[in-house]
Amino acid sequence: QMSSSPLSKKRRVSGSEPPTGSSRAPAPAVSPSVTPANGMAKNGAEAEIDEGLYSRQLYVLGHEAMKRMQTSNVLLSGLRGLGVEVAKNLVLGGVKSVTLHDPHPAAWADLASQ
Repeated sequence: QMSSSPLSKKRRVSGSEPPTGSSRAPAPAVSPSVTPANGMAKNGAEAEIDEGLYSRQLYVLGHEAMKRMQTSNVLLSGLRGLGVEVAKNLVLGGVKSVTLHDPHPAAWADLASQ
């Protein structure tokens, strides 16, 4: 049986699961409004920017630039060692999607560039 990927973990709502070994009945599940993990809305809807998560970027870039970033689709071609770091920073920056393309196989020299 395959275990679930760490990327597919779901947010746990407090009180929705009893502790292990508990004899009490589980509390009814509440369906809270959960924001995506990156703080941005999905499916092109007008999004609220998570000011706690992106406070430093908001200070430097401003709200308008952050709204443009959250709707941006990025293609990154030719990764090598540096491209992997660039891809990570794009994802953490809050862009809508990142597509990676690297026609070359990974090499030992790529590991040293991070």
